[in-house]
Formats: sequence, structure tokens, C-alpha cells
Amino acid sequence: MTATINNNKKKKTCCYKRDWLFSLTKEKDWSGWTCYLCKEIAKDAVELICEEHENNNNNDDDDNVIIIGEICLQEYLKKNNNKCPIGQHENCKYIKNKIIRKYLNEII
Repeated sequence: MTATINNNKKKKTCCYKRDWLFSLTKEKDWSGWTCYLCKEIAKDAVELICEEHENNNNNDDDDNVIIIGEICLQEYLKKNNNKCPIGQHENCKYIKNKIIRKYLNEII
């Protein structure tokens, strides 16, 4: 089961509902997989790589990785003139998080 965004054209599937995903697996800690925007489990996870906040993280610690569901991010950027959800700067940059995507695709 997924959260949805309702726009006038069609519903878009956002991120996975936590309760539904918990029912599929015994995994206990999904904190690193949580969408920064909707707080559900990131579907089609992307990782923000903007220089503006990458430079603020003085190390490569995985705890500082910002994960967002791809559709959540796309909808956010559309509604906010392409400003990044972290710091509201322009030119938000992101990459696919292949590890999260692969794992979720295997259990779903």
C-alpha cells in the first residue's frame, strides 16, 4: 500500500505506508529509509547531493544522507519553484539510491 498524491490528471503513487511494509517483513529499523518529506518509507528512493548542504556535512557519515521518495521530491519541486527542501536553494540535485531501491524491490 502506498500514499498517493491527487492531482487533477491522475493519482501518483508516493511512498510506501510504514504499517503495510512492516507487515511484509520483520525488519525493525526503517529510519534510514524514511522519506524526508512525507515520513513514510521512500518509494523509488533518491538521495540529495546538493553542494549547499553536502558542504555542511563535514564527513561522509551515512547518518547525514537525506532520502526522499522520487515522486514526493518531484511534486515538492513543482510546488516550490524547484527549490530544494533543505535550505530552499535553487538547483536541487539528487541521485537514485540503488541500495534502498534494490532491497525494497526484493521484498515487495
